[in-house]
Amino acid sequence: MTRSIIHNSRFDVPFATQDVLTGGITLDERSFPKAPDYARGTVLVEEKLSRLSGVRAVALATGYPTAGGGSRVAVEGETYATEEAYPRAQVISGSEKYFDVLRVTPMLGRTFSASDVEGGLPVAIVDEGFARQHLPGGPIGRRIRFGQFTDKGLNFDTAPWLTVVGVIPALAEGGSSDQVTALVFRPLAQSPSRGMSVFVATPGDPLAVTAQVRTALAEVGEGTPLINPRSLADAIWQQGWPVRV
Repeated sequence: MTRSIIHNSRFDVPFATQDVLTGGITLDERSFPKAPDYARGTVLVEEKLSRLSGVRAVALATGYPTAGGGSRVAVEGETYATEEAYPRAQVISGSEKYFDVLRVTPMLGRTFSASDVEGGLPVAIVDEGFARQHLPGGPIGRRIRFGQFTDKGLNFDTAPWLTVVGVIPALAEGGSSDQVTALVFRPLAQSPSRGMSVFVATPGDPLAVTAQVRTALAEVGEGTPLINPRSLADAIWQQGWPVRV
């Protein structure tokens, strides 16, 4: 218990948090009714927010690096005797500037690029822990895919193979033994979502641009509200609140 409390009171995460504004958004169903429209909405949001004064970088993503539950992953060329034998990793879909916002540089390969779009080669970026444990001998060019649970058990047949194009440092640390810290990142353009979070990097207090961000989002489609805006540091602090209590 003491270890968990101490872990959830730390702020020495290896990515930018103090100068990053984050908040949830949901693309309007009238303007972006189907999955193919989500990518268009994502581009519009990024264009609007990138034009704001005092903004260093903008990204959209389905989450930020943190320990959690994780999903089962298959590595091409490997065999697994049981469902429990498959590796586990959390998957986050992020836009092109995601790692720029977090000030994370790759250890090997590259991060996302403008060419990582729907219809292109499905790619992924893994953290060093996943690469070291599950992709020995060189991770770049290896392929992985996530499974889906069905009535008949874990199924990988419908999931696309993702080619690993980059390796980043470990960004998540587990507070307990059952938390998954391995991270796999996918381009948001190749796995679009209606609901996601905005990440706006600023040179100073991130809350100072909240009003500008709200105004810009109001111009996207029929209007896109910003839900629970706060600094990324505050979001991480609040996530550990139940454990601290």
